[in-house]
Amino acid sequence: MTPTNPETQTTPAEAESGSLAGAHGSAAWTPLHIELMIHYRCCACRFPRSNAPAVIDYTEQLESLGLIRETNTGEGGDYRATEKGEAFLELVCRTPLPQMAWIAPSGEIIQRTRGPNVQGLPRRDSDVGSSA
Repeated sequence: MTPTNPETQTTPAEAESGSLAGAHGSAAWTPLHIELMIHYRCCACRFPRSNAPAVIDYTEQLESLGLIRETNTGEGGDYRATEKGEAFLELVCRTPLPQMAWIAPSGEIIQRTRGPNVQGLPRRDSDVGSSA
């Protein structure tokens, strides 16, 4: 059995990989995780809802992953993004918009969704001249 950090319930491998899989039952990044990271990257002040239970849990997760560090240990609650945290936000900012299409189990693109032509997907003949 792989040991876990008792405070965050993450294994060393999860902490190293940046996974939230074991952290308090959360298996994915949430908008609150991203909001906290942006706040701690941009502001040297306490997060406005820092006493909310979810904020406390998520802050602990981000700290255990090495994405933020506490800067004011006297009063607590003041964090800043680490270099690793800043690199994470850089990746978030570089993430392209999703592309939508109907895809067969084989991986073949059957039909792209309606809307403007999505880069890299073939345009259907029925889309020619359509404004939607």
